[in-house]
Amino acid sequence: MVEGNEMRMLSLMRAGLTRRQLLRGMGLSVAAVATTGLLAACEVDDDTETEVVDDADDDEAAGVDLDDDHDDDHDDDAETDDEVVDDDDHDDHDDHADDDEAAADEDRPHIVVGMNSMISDLDANSNASLVGFMTQYNIFEMLFRRDFLDSDPVGTGNTLEPGLATDWEFIDDTTLEVRLREDVTFHNGDHMDADDVVFTFERIFDQDIPELSTARGDLGTISEVEKVDDYTVRFHTDGPDPLLEMRLAVRVSWIIPQNYYEEVGMDEFGLNPVGTGPYRVVSFTPDEEIVTEAFDDYWKETPNLSGYTMRLIPETAARVSALASGEIHIATALPPDQLETVENTDGVHIKSVESLNFHMMRFNCHHPHVEDARIRRALCHAIDRQLLVDTLWFGEARVPAGHQFVDYPEHLTFDLELPYDPDLAMELMEEAGYDDELITFRVHPTYYTGYADAAQAIIEMWREVGFNAEIELTEEPWEADEDAMVHNWSNSSHMADPAGAQWTNWGAGGPAQENFWDAPDEYNELGEEQLRTIDDDRRSEIWERMNEIWLEERPGTPMYNPLESYGVSDNISWEPYSLPYFDFRNYNMIVHNDD
Repeated sequence: MVEGNEMRMLSLMRAGLTRRQLLRGMGLSVAAVATTGLLAACEVDDDTETEVVDDADDDEAAGVDLDDDHDDDHDDDAETDDEVVDDDDHDDHDDHADDDEAAADEDRPHIVVGMNSMISDLDANSNASLVGFMTQYNIFEMLFRRDFLDSDPVGTGNTLEPGLATDWEFIDDTTLEVRLREDVTFHNGDHMDADDVVFTFERIFDQDIPELSTARGDLGTISEVEKVDDYTVRFHTDGPDPLLEMRLAVRVSWIIPQNYYEEVGMDEFGLNPVGTGPYRVVSFTPDEEIVTEAFDDYWKETPNLSGYTMRLIPETAARVSALASGEIHIATALPPDQLETVENTDGVHIKSVESLNFHMMRFNCHHPHVEDARIRRALCHAIDRQLLVDTLWFGEARVPAGHQFVDYPEHLTFDLELPYDPDLAMELMEEAGYDDELITFRVHPTYYTGYADAAQAIIEMWREVGFNAEIELTEEPWEADEDAMVHNWSNSSHMADPAGAQWTNWGAGGPAQENFWDAPDEYNELGEEQLRTIDDDRRSEIWERMNEIWLEERPGTPMYNPLESYGVSDNISWEPYSLPYFDFRNYNMIVHNDD
């Protein structure tokens, strides 16, 4: 069944049909492609999805009633849009004008988010996954925060604003002095000061904690964090670092309480975390659900919500149904073919944003079947990425020029292409002596939007040029073991700079080189140079050569920048960001009532 549908998918795609026509011609829905065919092949327990949906039906939190009579013309309502992104509310962190009204409102709403995937722990500094970003952003905070609403270009988050810090300055080329807020309380009542900041980063730099290797890679230029006084710290680097401020606003730099962490330890902290954000964790069921409540001692403001729940609902159809019925109020990871259905549903609307994230394919370069770079290049040249975008994403995704993001235009090299060239793929296969070795593509079917469909088509594209290829399903989106050959993955632009995308993921000490790629010495030497190079022209030269090496080696390939779409109840004004930071602070989360 799966093999037949793969062949039919490719033939229909080659005929230029849309994705909806494609799936109709195959007699499949998106859910059928992602679950019926694929999951049956891997004998996944059929009881799982029924149990998840039943839990959603039975949970009292899912029954929270938001007023469904909000104006249906939400998308055209300029006043609503202005209310969400109001610059005054956004920029003034000391403005408590609305606090009394919010505090007096004992009926603040509790919203429920239907998640396509969930995480197994909530450790602030070790969980660097996409779902981790969603779950952490309202619980923890950093010294600085990326401004996704007022940045230029819009949505890139390349502008910084104060977070737990009030101001900062470089006192020399390698020392950044940061002044902390004096009115910040952790969720457990502890007062935040410089000791907590120093402890947070010393913990990250502890080589005996392997779970923090990604964080160490992101912050690798920092040599020491020094306490000056109770509310002043200094960050020392081992050379000039043009990105130091951005590093302190990156995915792993959440500040945690020293006393609480030392009392409970890493495992317990991951299950019962304490941060400084506007919402604190009430209960956490790993891989299933997070329930939060408002932290009314939040330093900035009293939160608009009484709390929120994030609940696993892995099936797209189940999330859409729960959204339509009011059981949930935000649905994540909606594929393009579902957007029209949601838009035509009373009481809900779509919010979409082009993601600063690539859907990736990574190769285990240590595996004998893909250790030859010519085989890896052949696999990449056999993929018609634009066809995938046109048919699976209705054109609402972008094929990048190499491993490059649009949020660092001064460093882009547009002639770095990854062309679809099946003839070249076959030449490379012959040159490498390919002899029908099996190529398995390990895929998590629901973690990345639409990847199950893409994987089906890619397998057939590989077979078309002569590869012996099969799909292998996994329930672990990040597992890296010696048996995996090809794996789905993603890379995000965490610092509006190539260092926050390519080097973070593929550089020395990053996940690629730690697990499945031995980079050439030249690549790592150039990478170390760019970390400490201030001159933008030289950095651009470095990145161009690093991109060339990466393409020659081809340890992975970016597929496309997806359009991330969310279903949202009409009563809610909320803007998604280009990175999956679910920001429910008051300037970006307003629930409307007609009363």
